[in-house]
Amino acid sequence: MPDAPPFLFASSAIALAAAVTLLRAWWQEGSGDMRRLLGAWSLSSLLVAASSTIFALRPQLAPVLVILGGNGTILLSFTLIWAGLRALRGAPAPLWCLLAPVLVWFAACAVPAFHA
Repeated sequence: MPDAPPFLFASSAIALAAAVTLLRAWWQEGSGDMRRLLGAWSLSSLLVAASSTIFALRPQLAPVLVILGGNGTILLSFTLIWAGLRALRGAPAPLWCLLAPVLVWFAACAVPAFHA
Protein backbone atom coordinates (compact mmCIF):
# COMPACT_ATOMS: atom_id res chain seq x y z
CA MET A 1 0.00 0.00 0.00
CA PRO A 2 1.41 3.43 -0.88
CA ASP A 3 2.24 5.95 1.80
CA ALA A 4 -0.57 8.40 2.56
CA PRO A 5 1.43 11.65 3.05
CA PRO A 6 2.22 12.25 -0.65
CA PHE A 7 -1.46 11.84 -1.51
CA LEU A 8 -2.47 14.11 1.35
CA PHE A 9 0.01 16.78 0.25
CA ALA A 10 -1.36 16.49 -3.30
CA SER A 11 -4.88 16.86 -1.90
CA SER A 12 -3.73 19.93 -0.02
CA ALA A 13 -2.25 21.46 -3.17
CA ILE A 14 -5.44 20.80 -5.14
CA ALA A 15 -7.61 22.28 -2.38
CA LEU A 16 -5.33 25.33 -2.25
CA ALA A 17 -5.64 25.78 -6.02
CA ALA A 18 -9.43 25.53 -5.70
CA ALA A 19 -9.38 28.10 -2.90
CA VAL A 20 -7.37 30.55 -5.00
CA THR A 21 -9.70 30.06 -7.97
CA LEU A 22 -12.80 30.58 -5.82
CA LEU A 23 -11.21 33.58 -4.13
CA ARG A 24 -10.52 35.16 -7.52
CA ALA A 25 -14.13 34.57 -8.57
CA TRP A 26 -15.26 36.04 -5.23
CA TRP A 27 -13.13 39.12 -5.85
CA GLN A 28 -14.68 39.66 -9.28
CA GLU A 29 -18.26 39.09 -8.15
CA GLY A 30 -20.04 42.33 -7.34
CA SER A 31 -22.23 41.52 -4.38
CA GLY A 32 -25.09 39.34 -3.31
CA ASP A 33 -25.70 35.70 -2.66
CA MET A 34 -23.21 34.38 -5.21
CA ARG A 35 -20.43 36.40 -3.57
CA ARG A 36 -21.33 34.88 -0.18
CA LEU A 37 -21.30 31.40 -1.72
CA LEU A 38 -17.89 31.92 -3.31
CA GLY A 39 -16.46 33.35 -0.11
CA ALA A 40 -17.71 30.45 2.00
CA TRP A 41 -16.47 27.86 -0.47
CA SER A 42 -13.09 29.57 -0.81
CA LEU A 43 -12.62 29.49 2.95
CA SER A 44 -13.83 25.89 2.99
CA SER A 45 -11.19 24.93 0.43
CA LEU A 46 -8.50 26.65 2.48
CA LEU A 47 -9.58 24.66 5.52
CA VAL A 48 -9.50 21.41 3.53
CA ALA A 49 -5.93 22.27 2.47
CA ALA A 50 -4.98 22.93 6.09
CA SER A 51 -6.63 19.73 7.28
CA SER A 52 -4.93 17.64 4.59
CA THR A 53 -1.59 19.12 5.59
CA ILE A 54 -2.22 18.32 9.25
CA PHE A 55 -3.09 14.72 8.35
CA ALA A 56 -0.02 14.45 6.11
CA LEU A 57 2.20 15.61 8.97
CA ARG A 58 0.54 13.20 11.41
CA PRO A 59 3.75 11.29 12.28
CA GLN A 60 5.51 14.54 13.27
CA LEU A 61 2.62 16.17 15.17
CA ALA A 62 1.14 15.54 18.57
CA PRO A 63 -1.88 13.21 18.37
CA VAL A 64 -4.13 15.77 20.07
CA LEU A 65 -3.33 18.31 17.33
CA VAL A 66 -4.20 15.81 14.61
CA ILE A 67 -7.37 14.57 16.29
CA LEU A 68 -8.75 17.95 17.34
CA GLY A 69 -7.16 20.21 14.74
CA GLY A 70 -7.37 18.04 11.65
CA ASN A 71 -10.86 16.69 12.26
CA GLY A 72 -12.18 19.98 13.63
CA THR A 73 -10.89 21.83 10.59
CA ILE A 74 -12.47 19.41 8.13
CA LEU A 75 -15.78 19.56 10.03
CA LEU A 76 -15.72 23.34 9.86
CA SER A 77 -15.04 23.16 6.12
CA PHE A 78 -18.13 20.98 5.67
CA THR A 79 -20.28 23.50 7.51
CA LEU A 80 -18.94 26.28 5.28
CA ILE A 81 -20.02 24.33 2.19
CA TRP A 82 -23.48 24.14 3.75
CA ALA A 83 -23.37 27.87 4.54
CA GLY A 84 -22.46 28.64 0.92
CA LEU A 85 -25.42 26.65 -0.34
CA ARG A 86 -27.69 28.45 2.12
CA ALA A 87 -26.33 31.77 0.82
CA LEU A 88 -27.14 30.76 -2.74
CA ARG A 89 -30.77 30.33 -1.69
CA GLY A 90 -30.70 33.64 0.20
CA ALA A 91 -31.07 31.89 3.55
CA PRO A 92 -28.94 32.76 6.57
CA ALA A 93 -26.44 30.37 8.09
CA PRO A 94 -26.33 31.10 11.83
CA LEU A 95 -22.90 31.05 13.41
CA TRP A 96 -24.00 28.52 16.01
CA CYS A 97 -24.92 26.10 13.20
CA LEU A 98 -21.44 26.49 11.73
CA LEU A 99 -19.67 25.87 15.02
CA ALA A 100 -21.95 23.21 16.55
CA PRO A 101 -20.40 20.16 14.80
CA VAL A 102 -16.90 21.24 15.78
CA LEU A 103 -17.90 21.89 19.38
CA VAL A 104 -19.68 18.52 19.57
CA TRP A 105 -16.51 16.88 18.25
CA PHE A 106 -14.37 18.66 20.85
CA ALA A 107 -16.81 17.71 23.62
CA ALA A 108 -16.86 14.08 22.48
CA CYS A 109 -13.06 13.96 22.46
CA ALA A 110 -13.04 15.23 26.05
CA VAL A 111 -14.89 12.08 27.16
CA PRO A 112 -12.33 9.31 27.80
CA ALA A 113 -14.78 6.53 26.85
CA PHE A 114 -15.22 8.09 23.40
CA HIS A 115 -11.64 7.47 22.28
CA ALA A 116 -10.77 4.51 24.49
